Amino acid sequence: MAEQLPEVYANDLFQKGTAETGYVYLADNQTPVKVEYIEYDNLAIVDGDIVVAEAAKMRRLKAFIEQEGQQQGSDPHVDIIIDMRRLWPRGKVFYAFDANVPASTQQDIKKAMSAIAQACPGISFSLRGTEPNYVLFKIGLGHSSYVGMIGGKQLITLGVNYVLGNIIHEIGHTLGLLHEHTKPNRDTYITVSMGNIPANKQSNFVIINHPELFKSLKYDWGSIMHYSKSAFAIDPTKPTITPTQALPSGTVMGQRTALSALDVEGINALYTTSGAAFEQQLY
Repeated sequence: MAEQLPEVYANDLFQKGTAETGYVYLADNQTPVKVEYIEYDNLAIVDGDIVVAEAAKMRRLKAFIEQEGQQQGSDPHVDIIIDMRRLWPRGKVFYAFDANVPASTQQDIKKAMSAIAQACPGISFSLRGTEPNYVLFKIGLGHSSYVGMIGGKQLITLGVNYVLGNIIHEIGHTLGLLHEHTKPNRDTYITVSMGNIPANKQSNFVIINHPELFKSLKYDWGSIMHYSKSAFAIDPTKPTITPTQALPSGTVMGQRTALSALDVEGINALYTTSGAAFEQQLY
């Protein structure tokens, strides 16, 4: 495990992956949204580390939408969707380890899961037996995860250089959290300097403007789901994200140490009675 740095980014993923464009659906919206994504290891990854689908499915959906043949056949978008309401029933997350995950990393993953379970009483993690829906941890280039429970096997990928907070961050996505800086009201709280961000990485800063994708619009600079001030900077001496006001004392934007109080509040809000209502609606 690396030292406790504020943030670790998957630059190798951007260098070795292939930049593509495709479409996703947000929550239960029936209108596809065009996005830029990185194709790597047969996965389509948006917003830096969010897996939305297998790359082949993304290509099929793009062809369906953009070609005249879309008027016939069924829309293959069922699992190409970003929706924090796809919850783990009763907050129980089953997991397994790929053969390429060393014992030391397995222990770090268990520490991250323990930290989340202690802070969020509605969440538990259990080693998979025969459960059909589960998370498979593997080592790859960079860090990535699906948002919420997609059904069947879903990956959380970790790079070889990580801190404990990177693991917590990716599990946060798996539980249903999105990046804090993509909230619809983010421009009230931060300024994003697109001129200091490479063109192929600017899609990581696009606002997700859908009212049902965030449980709360409270803004949290200290969230473990927030990017740091120099995230993806061309010139790292200049910020890419600047708060519009002084941060509360002790707040570190882009910290990868632990869940913030509002992170805990968000997870608990998803996996309480109201969260269970979403679960009953979707499963």
